[in-house]
Amino acid sequence: LRRQRQMCIRDSQFDGGTTFFQTGATFLSPEIIISGASVDFADPQSFTNAALTSGRLSGTGNLTFSGAVDIHQFYLDGPGTVTLDGTTTLSRTGTSAYEFLYIEETASVENSGTFNLSDSDGSGNDAYLFIRGNNSGDALFTNLAGGITNFHTGSDSLDRIFIDGGNLAYDHFINSGSLNISSDGSGSTTFDEGVTFTNNSEVNLLSGLLYLKGGSDGEATGDLTISNGARVELDSNTFIFGSGSDITGGGTFQVDGA
Repeated sequence: LRRQRQMCIRDSQFDGGTTFFQTGATFLSPEIIISGASVDFADPQSFTNAALTSGRLSGTGNLTFSGAVDIHQFYLDGPGTVTLDGTTTLSRTGTSAYEFLYIEETASVENSGTFNLSDSDGSGNDAYLFIRGNNSGDALFTNLAGGITNFHTGSDSLDRIFIDGGNLAYDHFINSGSLNISSDGSGSTTFDEGVTFTNNSEVNLLSGLLYLKGGSDGEATGDLTISNGARVELDSNTFIFGSGSDITGGGTFQVDGA
């Protein structure tokens, strides 16, 4: 019989190279720091806090983060599911060309806590949530029931957030919680052509501009609230607002031509 190996440490830091934790290797650490490294887990793992910068997490093991997660230019590969139960922050601060979280291949991210994505420095170097599956399987970001996702841009028109995909068939953003979108002025949030956006709960456009370009998959049953002065623009793809879906508020709802 193969004895299970356990590694118990207070915190862990990976600054380079590629580290594989194979089946049966239990990695016990409340905090993980990845900076320029690749780490692969075959078995499920749980962490409290994480700092994920310029690296990659992958593997078949499901990963759970219960505390604060700080992300800068990072990749998540599947087929495991990453569950975010605490507060996750991806923020463009002007220290890099652009910020991103890249969910690729068969990876799935589920947020049951608070997920914050922001760009507010006016540089034109944007913040991205990339969702890129392939014919091996879908890539998903799901804001679960009870989860809160906040997209915030600054006052400049160059403050922009993009939810970007490559193929509507594989790349999905699903909202089953609260999605709140705001801007300090002329900032915008865009769901690009390659991402299927499905709203089963509530989207609150508090201020600024929301572009929906990718279309929807099936009948979205959730609500869309557009506050005074805010604007939603849909392009010429197909969007379906199903039974029980309400569009309300004092803002502007606009559908562009082909």
